[in-house]
Amino acid sequence: DELYVSQFIAATANWKEKGVKIKQITNCPREQGTTIEIESDNPQKFTLYLRYPYWAEKGVEILVNGEKQKINQKPGSFIALNKTWVSGDRIDDKNRVAILYGPLVMAGDLGPVDDPAASKPDFVPVLFTGDRNPGHWLSPVDNTINAFKVSEKVAHPHSFTLIPFYKIYRNRYSVYWDMFDQERWHQFQLDYQAELRRQQELEKATLDLFQPGETQSEQDHAFTGKNTRTFDFRHKKAIVAERDGWFSFNLNVDPKIHIALVFNYWGGFTGSKTFDILVNGEKIATENISGKKDGQFIDIQYDIPAELTANKHRITVRFQPNPGHRAGPIFAARTIKR
Repeated sequence: DELYVSQFIAATANWKEKGVKIKQITNCPREQGTTIEIESDNPQKFTLYLRYPYWAEKGVEILVNGEKQKINQKPGSFIALNKTWVSGDRIDDKNRVAILYGPLVMAGDLGPVDDPAASKPDFVPVLFTGDRNPGHWLSPVDNTINAFKVSEKVAHPHSFTLIPFYKIYRNRYSVYWDMFDQERWHQFQLDYQAELRRQQELEKATLDLFQPGETQSEQDHAFTGKNTRTFDFRHKKAIVAERDGWFSFNLNVDPKIHIALVFNYWGGFTGSKTFDILVNGEKIATENISGKKDGQFIDIQYDIPAELTANKHRITVRFQPNPGHRAGPIFAARTIKR
């Protein structure tokens, strides 16, 4: 009488004893959501357990046939959905959608790859409507087969054109679109403004900033290392120490006040990324950034014991991978007043 969904992978399970077929539809990891459809010869009562990922620190949203479910469980457990299931029941996130034209998956053409605006948070438009029928806010593009313009009344902050996904190979694009109503948009704006304030406060508290991959910053901060690699990711530069490698750099401190380190990571990297963080040869933390927060850059703070900055105006920070792991990548490092 129980069925567990432990992986978010497109798949179908045939439960012959109950005459039930459970189909999972998702494009994970390119989609931050999944849909589960129930097909049943007759109504069947059983409990469907959905894995609550440990990395979903800000919670998850589950809708059954469009009705939001109350979730009491915590990350790292399973969420129980107990009901009498009937054919056509759906469990999903209805606020992120793709648009299809018959058998064609449609992609929004977002322009040149080198567009400097691509790093802005509103570069990918959203759909501001409660109307889920795209026929009401799409119009055919003249003299172009299988192309549709999204109404300016719906697309925010600007309109865009949808063309078949297979035709896009030189421009930026998106296949999935977030839908907002007035309430969700208001909350989104509040969250965005809160993040801006957090970034401003972080800048005000900063004593020194190291930017990996920038020649002058690396020279000013005495960057050195072994078996390291610098790369570009989402318009930012990062440094990583490969297995058996390490890297270090200096940062300014103030011996009269309490100091903390803040490192900027990408929360969506996976794999073996456990490493020690040392200050003047003393380990202050062991970190594992694998799967921290998918789809986001994150800042993590590490307090420095006062004895490590006493009578000092500069410290040496070292990233040391654990055996078989990599250290980083990091996109920025700073000392702040705390």
